[in-house]
Amino acid sequence: QNTESFKPILTSKPLAYCYGFHALCCSSDCPTAVEDLALLLIHLHRVDYNMTRRRHQQRAKQKWNASDLAKGYSKHQLAVDGQEFDDFYYRHSTLGNTTAEIDALMRHAF
Repeated sequence: QNTESFKPILTSKPLAYCYGFHALCCSSDCPTAVEDLALLLIHLHRVDYNMTRRRHQQRAKQKWNASDLAKGYSKHQLAVDGQEFDDFYYRHSTLGNTTAEIDALMRHAF
């Protein structure tokens, strides 16, 4: 499980999410997440090189919270061109330096 891609996605109660929706931010009465291995979240951020680059270029033009920028939040979304973007797209730290073929089950799921 990649903690940077993991997100609680189904809920029957209102929740308070932390930055990036990767975890819950709440007091001691916070519900416990239940992992269901039959559910699969497919993160499509890098599904297509040109689409991803266009999306990054659009997002880079938006006004970003100065505090978030200082903390490096969403820095990956500000990589828009050249080697910086290629490094993000092909070698993002959470992916390591590997790519993988789409699993046959997923390839034919849609």
